[in-house]
Amino acid sequence: MQSQIIWGLALTLLGGVVAGAAIAWLPVLLIYAVPLIAIGVALIIWRGREEILEPVEE
Repeated sequence: MQSQIIWGLALTLLGGVVAGAAIAWLPVLLIYAVPLIAIGVALIIWRGREEILEPVEE
């Protein structure tokens, strides 16, 4: 499994746990949960981007 997928899943899961805690106890924690989920999803979506880019030909 690629590193981006592992980090993406970990950050998304961590954001979900923080969001669950925020909804249950402390709503201010959503400030931390939303960016974690967004970064995790972005890593999963654009995981192979650097492999698709072609080298520059001179």
